[in-house]
Amino acid sequence: MKMKVLAIVVVYNPAIETLLSNIQTYYEDVEHVLILDNSTKPDIKKELKERSDMNNILYKDMNGNHGVAIALNYGFQYALSLGCNWVLTMDQDSCFISRLTGFYQYLDSVSVEKLIFLAPVYSVYDKSISNRTIRNRFIWQSGNLVQVANYYKLGPYLEKLFIGYVDYEYCLRAHRFGYDYLQIPSVVLKHNPGILRVGHFLGIKYRYSDSS
Repeated sequence: MKMKVLAIVVVYNPAIETLLSNIQTYYEDVEHVLILDNSTKPDIKKELKERSDMNNILYKDMNGNHGVAIALNYGFQYALSLGCNWVLTMDQDSCFISRLTGFYQYLDSVSVEKLIFLAPVYSVYDKSISNRTIRNRFIWQSGNLVQVANYYKLGPYLEKLFIGYVDYEYCLRAHRFGYDYLQIPSVVLKHNPGILRVGHFLGIKYRYSDSS
């Protein structure tokens, strides 16, 4: 299938040089990059807009911190306006150790009718498992390549959750409605998951990361 990918990165008062460096790890593998700015500091917002324009990166001021779910949902609407059929969802502190080639190679070889997203792994690339896929019940949102058509069929990210549990709820809902999601070991993300905590959601006990 012909792919056109928009990378959306949700930011909140980021270290701008680090953010731009992270974006460079996937900039060449997508058609467009869109920064969704939840920042609250005017000087950061101003500089981020200027630096985005200089680096051919799209920029949207979300006018305050409304949470990751609202920003992500806006990004999918923007993807439609650009004619993109896949969205790469990124956090400001995430960067790829590998290229995104593994995603695209996998999609060339399978049916995507019930595929909602592909995800990276979060450790060093292991050649011994490079041709396998991994299925976990819960997968973090950062680094996911989401199919736009199935995103609209499943419905948007749950905005009332703001930040915490957004990705966990999305995985549960996808599983409930029969959508597939899996990790591709040849695509490796360096990701700061935050502080590891234990939580309960719909009667399920699990570990999760508490981000700032």
